[in-house]
Amino acid sequence: MALVSGTTDRNQGLGCPGTGTEQCTGPFALFGAGASQGVENVFPANGFTVTDDLYLSPTTVGTGTVTSSLVDDDVELNNHAGGYGIDNIITACPVSGGFVINFGNGSPGSCSGTPVVTSAGWYRFVFEFTNNGGKAYLTESVRNEKTPGVAIATSTSLPVGGTVTPISNWGGPGYFWLPTENISGLPLANFVLQLGQEAAGHKP
Repeated sequence: MALVSGTTDRNQGLGCPGTGTEQCTGPFALFGAGASQGVENVFPANGFTVTDDLYLSPTTVGTGTVTSSLVDDDVELNNHAGGYGIDNIITACPVSGGFVINFGNGSPGSCSGTPVVTSAGWYRFVFEFTNNGGKAYLTESVRNEKTPGVAIATSTSLPVGGTVTPISNWGGPGYFWLPTENISGLPLANFVLQLGQEAAGHKP
């Protein structure tokens, strides 16, 4: 478990995910090891799943729309050359009554919709990348750790990037990143990458 704050974190000495300086402004982890760290160029034949838990507390961030306090949970998928491919983002945005959950590819994410996180607790963010007949698909979901078998919000299974493309166009996981995260001392735990599909995320 760690406490993270996007308002103070800078380059962690591992290089930056992506290119430029923006990518050094939030907590991140590069996938892989050694020379392949962050540059995996093969989409796993059986897909993979990335999971992390965030402790969300509607009362901590207050009421009303506070877009500066939103959290973007990001798993980047490389292209077939091992370079930057696409950011896949789950957004938790505080609005009156709790947190809205949205899915997209850019940060900051959307704050539109009705809150589905209305009580404080641990919430599981799941990115399930699948090989569907040779095509790359992604299902994103958020689950209450008390009932992880049930998604409180899901993107359903969609083609990576919105267009059906073969897995040969994609590489492996590049990085995990919180590009927009302005809640001081946000608890994060159970960060894990698993080969294969785990619809409910990490195994207890």
